[in-house]
Amino acid sequence: MTEALAQTAGIAAASGFSENARPLFLLSAIQKMKFFGAARPEDEILLSAERVATVGELWQFAVKARVGERVIAEGQIVLNLTSKNSAPELE
Repeated sequence: MTEALAQTAGIAAASGFSENARPLFLLSAIQKMKFFGAARPEDEILLSAERVATVGELWQFAVKARVGERVIAEGQIVLNLTSKNSAPELE
């Protein structure tokens, strides 16, 4: 669930850039993550991320996962904005 919320924050962050100029966002911190219930395999999970702060290259998002109206997880995700050229190479 945390990974899905971090990916959602990354998508939200990247959506503000043109497709050709999208920077890379790396997960920097997971804060205040709370889990209130489980999702069953047939459940549709609605994920949301809203940017709440920016300090330099760090972007903080409030994230939430819902099944219907029931909140099953929420917290804060911090992403580090980096250029694709300065990111470590992944093999």
